[in-house]
Amino acid sequence: MRPLNLPQDIEQNLAFLARETGREKDDLVQEAIVRGIEDLMEDLKDIRDAKKILASSSRQWTLEEVEAELDLEGRIWG
Repeated sequence: MRPLNLPQDIEQNLAFLARETGREKDDLVQEAIVRGIEDLMEDLKDIRDAKKILASSSRQWTLEEVEAELDLEGRIWG
């Protein structure tokens, strides 16, 4: 695995989780990255869906309406 320079608090949490779960820190980091990427991919899909809705409508939508329509709960970024 590629070395990471993590903030001290994250490193401490990672060491704690490794001790508590009996898992290797590298495995925990890999799982966190996979979960994070999956979440970001889902967010990207939601954003693309929102853009399609906006592009296909002459109606003006507020951010709150788009978030509510797509059940995003304030997750739109970029």
